[in-house]
Amino acid sequence: NKSDVRWSAVTDRSGTGLLFAGGKLFDTSVHHYSTGDLTMTKHRHKLTRLDETIVKLDAAQSGIGNHSCGYAPTLEQYLIRPEPMAFKLRLKPFSMNESSPMRLSRTEPV
Repeated sequence: NKSDVRWSAVTDRSGTGLLFAGGKLFDTSVHHYSTGDLTMTKHRHKLTRLDETIVKLDAAQSGIGNHSCGYAPTLEQYLIRPEPMAFKLRLKPFSMNESSPMRLSRTEPV
């Protein structure tokens, strides 16, 4: 997961892709594993790689604490309280042959 991003993009081998751009900072992750597989699999080598690319876009993510040396709960300032939340993103197809995603992320406000 990457936090506090302004834009992210995915492309295929030919450079054709999709841009995700936000007016506010957001979180993003990209992988080839299902949420269920990531949740249930205890060892990385047992994950089943999918052909699909899974893109996750979030307004924010809560901290996870530190359980490497016993129980250490997430600090208060890193918790996200349950409340209505919304965020807005722009999705734009592009080709690296025509423009870079960084340049495109600056062209239109969200």
